Amino acid sequence: MAKHQLLNKYKYQLNEAVERRTVGLEREYQRRINDEATVVTNLSPKLFNQSELGGSADPLFMVMTQQIKQLRAGIAQNSLQLTILKQALSDDERSHLVKRLVVDEIIYTNAIEDVSVDATALEAVVNNPVKRVTARLSGSARRYLAVSNRAPLEIAKLLDFRVIYDDLLENEIGNADLPDGRLFRDREVRIGTPFETTHEPPKTEIEINEVLEAVISFRNTLSVDPVFKAIITHFMFENTHPFNDGNGRFGRYLLASDLAQSLDELTGLSISTEISKNVRKYYKAFQEASRPSNRAEATLFVQEMLAIIIAAQQRMIAYLNN
Repeated sequence: MAKHQLLNKYKYQLNEAVERRTVGLEREYQRRINDEATVVTNLSPKLFNQSELGGSADPLFMVMTQQIKQLRAGIAQNSLQLTILKQALSDDERSHLVKRLVVDEIIYTNAIEDVSVDATALEAVVNNPVKRVTARLSGSARRYLAVSNRAPLEIAKLLDFRVIYDDLLENEIGNADLPDGRLFRDREVRIGTPFETTHEPPKTEIEINEVLEAVISFRNTLSVDPVFKAIITHFMFENTHPFNDGNGRFGRYLLASDLAQSLDELTGLSISTEISKNVRKYYKAFQEASRPSNRAEATLFVQEMLAIIIAAQQRMIAYLNN
């Protein structure tokens, strides 16, 4: 099976003695985006790479490669197996498992952002969320417990993002980093280290609003496979970076909720734990999909996330079998 390459790698296969590289790249781009199996969205991510010129407003798309088809089929089979294994547990065993997964997900999604969590205190919150409603991470506990019940996460308007944010990250965001716009941030931010910028998201709340309106429309469409839709929605949320702080935790919660809906709750409640084991690949996939030279192609980002989902499922299946 030929390995799919993004355009910034594919260009090295072109023979400039035959045609100019720019011509060959445009021809290949048109072939990919116009293929009848390609998923072309209404979304235009912010494309950035420090060594490249900014890109045009290309629509985000993914090529339906054979590897993506195989991974998606494997995910469906694993989800069915997880559902069968879960049903074989007693009520007490299921309750204990779900609470353990909720604790782990909250710990690991915070650890990815270098935010420390007291595991013992968090366990107390998850075990009794009503009594500990004012405790740290009580909002996250409520939200992830809702994921365990496969409660639909409805987002129909921009305000819904802010309501979820305020609940999920209640008392977790410092005053200086709270949203300074009406709903979202309204100042420029850069992603990276003091020495390197890896991403520059939309600069103003007006721009953020435009992108998230399109994300809402895409997330609510019925014409795209729900697992692909969950992954692409996750990418677009992180690419847009609508808040000053907490974007990663929000984006992974959104992904967990959408996977629980489209697959099963055990898959949804395993995703941040697995991402934390593959965090370099995770961030690398974001950066490659955001390169202007790759023309908003999300194929390898989707493929990497599918592989992470499969790994999370396989880990859970092995645990339940033992």
